[in-house]
Amino acid sequence: MRVISEQAVKGPLDDESVRVVELLSSYDISDPHVGYTVYMLLLRLSDTCPNAFRHLDSHDWLDRLTSEVTSTPSRRNQQLAAQLLCKICDTRELSIGDLKIFDAPWLEQLAELIEETREFEEQNADLLKLLLTVQYQYALKNTARSVVPNPVLLTIEKRIDHSKTLSENVIFLFNRAEEKLLRLKILRFLDAVLSDPTTSGLFYTNDLGVLLDVVVRETKNVDAEDEDLHQRYIYLLPLLLNHPGAQWTDRNREEVQKLLTGIRDGPFVRSQTRKCAEKALTGKTRRDSE
Repeated sequence: MRVISEQAVKGPLDDESVRVVELLSSYDISDPHVGYTVYMLLLRLSDTCPNAFRHLDSHDWLDRLTSEVTSTPSRRNQQLAAQLLCKICDTRELSIGDLKIFDAPWLEQLAELIEETREFEEQNADLLKLLLTVQYQYALKNTARSVVPNPVLLTIEKRIDHSKTLSENVIFLFNRAEEKLLRLKILRFLDAVLSDPTTSGLFYTNDLGVLLDVVVRETKNVDAEDEDLHQRYIYLLPLLLNHPGAQWTDRNREEVQKLLTGIRDGPFVRSQTRKCAEKALTGKTRRDSE
């Protein structure tokens, strides 16, 4: 451990990244101090050599980290384990077999932890990002067609009246997110939740107003060349306007109509984005168009 730590401090770990993963995987992380050191070194490795994370598969790190998130008494280790799980998921699309590790009991525990860590802002944010990351993995798997049930939505449905911190902090994160991948994760989460009648009640009326403000703002500001991100924001507009719990003014509706009309008729808008705006103007959601 001392040798690896010295190497991490002195310079990049790229040259021996596979060997470093093997060595770190050999340590007993049940000792919270050892676990903390191992997690910090793995995070360092993720910055210098992201591809090395692919070698974690052969050492059962998904199992080890999911267990750490829900069972460790150490808040700092729990937070680091959540960060590492997000990093691993961000390197690739997980297989259906891999996704089974994020089962309903584990997701229930994660959702409860999000509520319990309300007063610990950074820890709570990392746990929330982990939930968003898991949901994003299921969304990727079901992009072309539904091939696997999404237990994240089932968990939210069960906890629809016990997710105050989750709903509030998703909006908080959504309003401030700058990194593209995080924004996509939140957009896919909102799309999934608002599209499903069993989970659309996650947000209160006032929350929906904030969401609409953010979506309108970002739809205006996002780079039109970034089609995926631009279209994801557009997809949310009819979902929000047609939400049964919302109370929109004529001004709200006119602002959205003006925005979508401008996108549809804009001279430098990509054809697919133009079509999305046209469908949104007619009140069609993404799922209505599939």
